[in-house]
Amino acid sequence: MGRDVVGRVVIMRARPSDAGAMARVFVKAFGHRGPLEPVVTNFGVSMEVQPDGCFVALLNSSVIGTGCFFDYGRVAWVGNVAVVPELQRRGVGTAIMLRILGELRARGVETVRLDATEQGRRLYRKLGFVEEYHTIMYRLSREASEEVSYGGVEVLDELPEFALEFDRRAFGADRTHVLASWVRRRAKVLVVARDGYALLRKGFLGPVIARSYGVAKTLVTRAIRLGAQRMIVPSASRDAVRLVEELGAEEVTRCIRMRLGPMYPKDVGGIYGILGCAKG
Repeated sequence: MGRDVVGRVVIMRARPSDAGAMARVFVKAFGHRGPLEPVVTNFGVSMEVQPDGCFVALLNSSVIGTGCFFDYGRVAWVGNVAVVPELQRRGVGTAIMLRILGELRARGVETVRLDATEQGRRLYRKLGFVEEYHTIMYRLSREASEEVSYGGVEVLDELPEFALEFDRRAFGADRTHVLASWVRRRAKVLVVARDGYALLRKGFLGPVIARSYGVAKTLVTRAIRLGAQRMIVPSASRDAVRLVEELGAEEVTRCIRMRLGPMYPKDVGGIYGILGCAKG
């Protein structure tokens, strides 16, 4: 295939019916070895909570690239930027990002954040992003948590207001609509009354936001007993890293959190697990 691919690529706003094709591109791009269905669900959530926020790159009417954003007001999150392996380093990823950044500038967004792989970091640097810290995926250990108490944790099927307020303070923006979308898909809400909360969905734990180390440990332990297998921890929170390592978790992979624009208020110390690399 010729080098001048990007000149023939069309960037279009994605539709819900594109979720399957987008998921297949993502799986190919990142060598994802798990089942496809959770990836399709992830794109479905993306288009449900931000209907105008996902894009596909088309070549000869075939989806060969993807990218999404979430507008949280002053700050926006970019994720799921992927290009099929055979067409990487041809300018397709740059074209997708330029379309997304143009949309966000038009909305008046001040700060854009994302989690980059080592492979993607060079692209984002060229676009002006700066590095902040790592976000680390851990595989959780049930065996190491067997002797830890988890008393006081309630499991709910809705998000109490105190949890949403906790989330707004820690994250720095209101993402209620994103959290609610996962709860509608039967995510479990774990709470320690007015001291912390966590969201558990299909084996993935996050976010985990707590007032103290002890509360976070109780939430994570309870989640592991309920089937949590993975969580992503911000390296900027030393307590979060210490917690998962104390519970015997094993590092799987890591990304680089990057930012374009000014910093904004955020209580990283209260975040023990993030919602996800694509949504903050």
